[in-house]
Amino acid sequence: MRVKSWTICLGLAALVGSSCCRTARAEIVAQWDFTAASDPADDISGNGHDGTAGTGTTFSTTTGADFDNTNNGDIAVSNTTGIMPSDITAGEIWKLTLTGVHFDTVTDHHNALVSSRSNSVGAGFMIYRTPSDSIEFWTGQSPMWNTLQSGVTANTTDVYDMVVTWDGTEMSIDVNGTVASMTPVSFDGSSYGNSLFFGNGSDSGDNYFFDGQIGGATIEISAVPEPSALVLTGIGLLGLVFYGWRRRGWHR
Repeated sequence: MRVKSWTICLGLAALVGSSCCRTARAEIVAQWDFTAASDPADDISGNGHDGTAGTGTTFSTTTGADFDNTNNGDIAVSNTTGIMPSDITAGEIWKLTLTGVHFDTVTDHHNALVSSRSNSVGAGFMIYRTPSDSIEFWTGQSPMWNTLQSGVTANTTDVYDMVVTWDGTEMSIDVNGTVASMTPVSFDGSSYGNSLFFGNGSDSGDNYFFDGQIGGATIEISAVPEPSALVLTGIGLLGLVFYGWRRRGWHR
């Protein structure tokens, strides 16, 4: 009988938890499948963040977008409303995922896989391969950049999946399961009216081009359960357990 009573208590506690905890929101706000057979630069989330490929970008249904290391080798997304790290509110997490990243060459300059950097302002966020072959997540405004090293060294053999996040306090990067994080001095993830670029680091200049492929990209904004809801869940659980304890006289 005690087992049965405990089962009832725990079942009721689960109901209390489910009723007072707000379900976490995980929303894909933009998504691009560069391996798609038609319109590979379009936003398949349905939110209208379609990209425009430059003349130096070609597409393969196997490897995705192929960027040719020139000013025209990019995909520009002009509608950036609601997809920037700066668009999150308290309790939300912004996440950008790149899949199927491959470097054809590793050059002596910064290769920008994705960037919101404005050439005129010199601010925003980007995922770089640096001249030392380090894969990094950058945010901020020149010259005060927050630079987060992934700990992974880029090469022309491996294929990489990359995830970067910002939760309002901490930024992180994950490259093929190697994770690093930091709390930046300042964070600037806005676009300053500039497009979001894949395969380029700004709207002009030759210092940020990328020579390689990206299979796809996804931007998500997720909300975590509020702390108050978690506290209520704990109180409900303790209350039900105490009730069962008193009811059955287990304290005697």
